[in-house]
Amino acid sequence: MNFFTVGPAVFWGDCGRILASGLTRRGRDSQGRLILERSGPFVPPISFPSKGVIATGEFKLAFQQRFRGCSFLPVVKHHTPVVHWEGLDRSGVVPEQFLGAVEGHILDQPHSEVASKQIGELWELQLPEGGVTTSVRDRATRKWNVTFDPKSWTGSDLFMSATQRILIATSAGASWLKSFAGDWLTIAECVVNDV
Repeated sequence: MNFFTVGPAVFWGDCGRILASGLTRRGRDSQGRLILERSGPFVPPISFPSKGVIATGEFKLAFQQRFRGCSFLPVVKHHTPVVHWEGLDRSGVVPEQFLGAVEGHILDQPHSEVASKQIGELWELQLPEGGVTTSVRDRATRKWNVTFDPKSWTGSDLFMSATQRILIATSAGASWLKSFAGDWLTIAECVVNDV
């Protein structure tokens, strides 16, 4: 069986990561909900701020029809400025209007209640823990190579590593994610440690 790591699509370095996923620097509120500062009104179906995995309402509904053993917590949209970046070419360099302190493109702009409402509800995906991973960075490519111990797998198609903050998918889980949100994801095969 094959296993895959799932993470955000990589474009424009930190700028792309923050525009696509937002910031969770404020942590959680008193009810345990993630506090998110992010651009709007566009939000990818699934995103990966520094804490949590965030899903749109549309993604949540489709996910719940396909997968069991997970839950969703509502996310607090604390600050949502209007920032249009989604139609720009993500294959090239950072667009000129986004050069500089990337957090400022979100934090220094006024909140827009209209953009926040256009986003709709956002949800933090709560996946079961289901396996042991180790990571080693390849010095030449600077990419992380993730090794998965299949004996530690608990049977879920999507789960969080029990040892690292890494989303792992089986072939079936990775295939579904590609079909629903492939443009917004990086999916890479894990090395399976059969020892």
